[in-house]
Amino acid sequence: MSVQVSLKKQFFFGLILIIVLLSVLEISARVYDFYNPNCKFIDSDVYKDISLDLKRQICFDNTDIKFEENPYRHNVPNQQMSTITINQFGFRGSDISLEKEIGTYRIFLVGGSSVFGVGTIDEETIPSYLQIELESRFPNKNIQVINAGVPGIHSYTESMLIENKIFDFDPDMIIVYDGWNDIQRPFDKYYIPGEFNEINNYIRWIVKNDVIKTGKVILKSYFSWKQDNFEIDRNFDATLIEEKVGSWKKTWIKTCEVSKEKKIDMLILLQPILGSSDRNLSEHELSNFEFYHLSELTEQYKNYYESLTDLNDHCSEAIDFRNLFDGYDEAIFFDEVHTGNLGNKIISERISHAIQHYL
Repeated sequence: MSVQVSLKKQFFFGLILIIVLLSVLEISARVYDFYNPNCKFIDSDVYKDISLDLKRQICFDNTDIKFEENPYRHNVPNQQMSTITINQFGFRGSDISLEKEIGTYRIFLVGGSSVFGVGTIDEETIPSYLQIELESRFPNKNIQVINAGVPGIHSYTESMLIENKIFDFDPDMIIVYDGWNDIQRPFDKYYIPGEFNEINNYIRWIVKNDVIKTGKVILKSYFSWKQDNFEIDRNFDATLIEEKVGSWKKTWIKTCEVSKEKKIDMLILLQPILGSSDRNLSEHELSNFEFYHLSELTEQYKNYYESLTDLNDHCSEAIDFRNLFDGYDEAIFFDEVHTGNLGNKIISERISHAIQHYL
């Protein structure tokens, strides 16, 4: 009898010890996660004038964004964070109505994380700055700019978003701002409209899980270490570049033709990336350019530019934005493609000028 009691006590104390150890591990993970947010823009000179607390909050909020992958990748509706608002339709920003108000000129800006505004608060995304710019330039017009950016999507997914959702909102103009996610995506994964790796879906669930931080911290640390130490992950594969560009062009020709039938103006903007402009890079930008081996990629990126002429025959306009930042000495990019506040303002101003004759 005493032996059984002793075994029960050992099991009980062992269980308590395990719970205590796991609790200590979880608390440590939460403390570590708070002081090591692991976002690229935290140490970038692009955001040198922004408080560390705000940068941390932006980082946490970006990590917590939730997506659905079916039938195509899109933001989960009704998400509210300190720096990010996603409305009832899954668009970044405040709630809107499905029906367009009489006299309103409605513009949708479509793209990946650059349009969505990774690394920025709601008021400092490209669509938000474009709204301000257009209100200033056309004070007597009722113009509505809607942020339809979804982090991680490429042209095929963007076209599905446009044809299956955005058309229902009676847009007057659709502006596509992309290029980076297409050149980065493996060609054999082009016609997959969401995350093409099931393992990544499970990893994403753990990383976005607010209940258990330990797994999140371990995975974030692992992928950060992997990115910093495995050169193969940073090398650009130039094979099948013509096929990639061909698919990109084919997708937008089809969607532009549908837009034309619906009497919707549709513009395709080839976005700038780090190294595509003729400018002196900041120390941090130069470090990123060399670290990610972007010289080959920026050279191959010209293939997309050469397709713009064909797109101009089918879309309202196809415009090359690659050299948008020529002559700017200030830091623009905080990684390979994402821009800070200054870059977002410059982009919005250029878009405003590009579309003024439509208004």
